[in-house]
Amino acid sequence: MKKLYSLLILLTLTMAGPNTMAAPRTGGQFQVSSTGTSWAGQSGFQPEAGDTIRTTGGSTPAVYIFNSGSFAVADGWNIEVSGIGAGTSGISVTGTSYFSGSNLNMITNDNFNSGVTSDQRSFISLVSSTIKLFGESAGLRAMNGGTINGTNLMVTTGGAINALNAHGIHIFNNGTVNVTDSEFVLTSASSGLVQIQGTGNNTATLTNVTANLASGSGLVLNTEYSSAATAITILNINDSTLTGNIQSNGNTRNTVNLALSSTLTGRSFRNSNSGLAVNIGNDSCWDVRGASNLNVLENSGVLDLRVASSLMVDRVTSGSGSSMAGNGNFTQLASGSTLLSLTGGVVSGAKLIVTGTAALAGTLDISLSNLDSAVGQTFALLSYGGRTGTFEEFLLNGVDVWQSGTAWTFEDVVISGYFVSGSVAYTANMLTLKITELEIIPEPGTWALILGGLGVLGYLQRARRKSAKA
Repeated sequence: MKKLYSLLILLTLTMAGPNTMAAPRTGGQFQVSSTGTSWAGQSGFQPEAGDTIRTTGGSTPAVYIFNSGSFAVADGWNIEVSGIGAGTSGISVTGTSYFSGSNLNMITNDNFNSGVTSDQRSFISLVSSTIKLFGESAGLRAMNGGTINGTNLMVTTGGAINALNAHGIHIFNNGTVNVTDSEFVLTSASSGLVQIQGTGNNTATLTNVTANLASGSGLVLNTEYSSAATAITILNINDSTLTGNIQSNGNTRNTVNLALSSTLTGRSFRNSNSGLAVNIGNDSCWDVRGASNLNVLENSGVLDLRVASSLMVDRVTSGSGSSMAGNGNFTQLASGSTLLSLTGGVVSGAKLIVTGTAALAGTLDISLSNLDSAVGQTFALLSYGGRTGTFEEFLLNGVDVWQSGTAWTFEDVVISGYFVSGSVAYTANMLTLKITELEIIPEPGTWALILGGLGVLGYLQRARRKSAKA
């Protein structure tokens, strides 16, 4: 029966020919190498728009470009992969090969079936395509010097079979992935939008990307296979709004760059061996949620520490990450703002802890609730191992109380219905705020009663004078 099915496929391909307009066809693996093309074992044949390429079982990719093969441009193909097989992909391009395609519809139905894999210094370009994975693997995988460029993609990972480790993007050993105007949907809490592993220089750039991540999903997972291995990872987020945690493990030097009005919501955490730097560009924001740590932070946008969060900028104690320049340092440029939330009557440590040097400029914006419970309380705002500069604007509940120098007092500043007095001081290792006095501002009706009472008193006084003269 299997032989009869293969004969029917070959007959269909032979009748249709490689470049004729025929009814949609279904065939097995499509191969391209430096010597030519073949589809379903027939040399010289290739799929056309509307055709389906389907493979089942083993480690057989549906589209296989190898040995310096090149194919451009595939359009409107349907690609299906079934059967468990490590390394299986809908499209696999390897051995310094090239592939470009548009309007592709891809489904992988079992574990370890990746969507697209670029390996061994190969290049893949995808436009306006959908990738749906039902098992454990990755939508886009670049490894061993491979590169993937994608525009207008819809990538969905994780399904009924096994949603564990179903990542949107997986980069390994000098891989590069650039994605623009695309959407990712991840249904597994153990998955990451970007997972980066192995050694070498690995880069992912996301521009105008949206991601629907399951609760707990990581934005970037950096994990080393070998404790002796080293890696340098760069994740660029441009013009995107993303929610997810940054996780940095292993002997890695990792950098996350937020730029072009991007917003990242989530916490960061790293082990003692890895180096993690976050750069917040102009008009971008990192909304930190929960206790977080990293070892280099530069802010020219907005660092938001208002929602049950704290951040430690710490030194790397061991591993290759310790070679990261300036570790333990926080730099805020003139365009940057740091947002802090405090509560009167609640004693807490500094929300931002810098074990290295804090180079300060820009704005510190403090939101202080329960003002009536804050009198006499000193708040630790920022602790640091060393400091250069000061914040150039100091907002307390939206009111600027800044003065020049490293210590000053402010008196009877109108804040949230109170006359507030207090002091600010930069000490050797800490920036503090103290509320010394608080007086409720009378309501307008109260002012009217007071003025009315004064008027009555004045009238009575004049009346007494006239009576005495008479």
